[in-house]
Amino acid sequence: MGMAPYGTPRYVDKVWQVVHQSSDGSFELDLDYFSFHHSTTRSYSDRIVGLFGPPRSPDTPPENQHYADVAASIQQVTEELVLGLVRAVHARTGSTALCMAGGVALNSVANGRILRETPIRQL
Repeated sequence: MGMAPYGTPRYVDKVWQVVHQSSDGSFELDLDYFSFHHSTTRSYSDRIVGLFGPPRSPDTPPENQHYADVAASIQQVTEELVLGLVRAVHARTGSTALCMAGGVALNSVANGRILRETPIRQL
């Protein structure tokens, strides 16, 4: 979320290759892009490197546009995933109040979209 405003979401289609959302709001990651379930030292596979390029080295300036564009793309897809979940929960419950927890719940940009684009009025 922090680097996303500096980028352009050029890679949204690539991010959607990694994650898939169902009509019920649930989503799943394509584990072929990850290795956290096989490795304690590397969380991503060579397939994700092929999709987005190599990870940013500590020596790379943080303003590198490619990485900002990847961040913007992931942010946009994250927002869409969250909105899909919220809409599905509202459809099942009818509630206009929502309590969330965890790291993504701190995503203020996604939270703003929840309040603007869904029936949720208390977040």
